[in-house]
Amino acid sequence: MNVSSTELSDLCKKAFEGMGFSSGDYEDCARVITWLEMHGLPILNEIHQSTSSGVLPTSKASTILFEDNTLAIIDAHENGGLIYGSLAVDLAYLKCLESGFALVKLQRARHCL
Repeated sequence: MNVSSTELSDLCKKAFEGMGFSSGDYEDCARVITWLEMHGLPILNEIHQSTSSGVLPTSKASTILFEDNTLAIIDAHENGGLIYGSLAVDLAYLKCLESGFALVKLQRARHCL
């Protein structure tokens, strides 16, 4: 079955909105999934496993375990990188703007792909 990127994005938005994700989060998740699938990185099976086991709807807020000018360690509480990946990227970007270099480590993440 062939699905267009627009159809895939719309379906993902509806699914994540139905699970209770906020507007910005479900749109970001849909964009990430669509991009990965369109570039040959199969993520839908990982998403299916996560939603089947109930990991995504009951996600716990992330915690920053350690932070300084160039390093941050985030505890993902066994949730997927789909949820906390954008947080890690945003934090790394801000730290790079401040100091020119940054390392952000995501600990205890499920489905690291």
